[in-house]
Amino acid sequence: MTKRTLGIHLEDYRIICVEAKVKNSVVVEKIATTELPRGIVTDGIIVEPASIVEILTEMLSKIEVSTDRAIVNIPSNLVQIKCIPTEKDYITIADDQLSWEISQHHNESILDFEISHYTFPTTTVLVGARRAALAGRAQVLEHAGLLVTSADPDPIAVFNLISLTTSSKTPINTMIIDVQTPFSQIVLSAKNEFGYGGSFFTPPELFGYGSGQRTWREFGEDLLASTKMVIKSL
Repeated sequence: MTKRTLGIHLEDYRIICVEAKVKNSVVVEKIATTELPRGIVTDGIIVEPASIVEILTEMLSKIEVSTDRAIVNIPSNLVQIKCIPTEKDYITIADDQLSWEISQHHNESILDFEISHYTFPTTTVLVGARRAALAGRAQVLEHAGLLVTSADPDPIAVFNLISLTTSSKTPINTMIIDVQTPFSQIVLSAKNEFGYGGSFFTPPELFGYGSGQRTWREFGEDLLASTKMVIKSL
């Protein structure tokens, strides 16, 4: 059955709103982008929710969306992702085992994180997302009149897009270097399995924000080094 959904991508400096028709593939029907005033979102954290609600409501009205079902992104710096080998019946053992796995990568209380997982034939992807960040994003969308059906970490969202735009019968190995502010990430798709190369800070001055001195050449060298490390680890 064909369904329509909204994808709300909220960054530090802009909001992207996409309405798509989803069945066996994704067909983008409407898209809008709005620049955000500096400071109302910082490092993925919504600082001024009322301002975001007002801007988002205006965007939705302008492009005349036909659904209120929405998926919102979670920046990679607000999540912890761990890939482990899938074991038979592993996920049915106990939720606290999943929490324990994620807790090994945190210096903070695991109670501050929402734990979820994605299961693939050979890999289980564990995700710990900050509860406060999740709640903040969900509340903003709800106050703008939307029904939040999912909150997807940026790396997972990129992988899902790859999966929907490639054939499952003839899978290809793909590496995506997703450059955005405040953090970029490297995402892998190998035989329809998720792989994560990590996230790294993106200097905002590359996009005309802030007063830093980093150049695209320097950032490109960092990207190249990170990519080589990911390839070497495969």
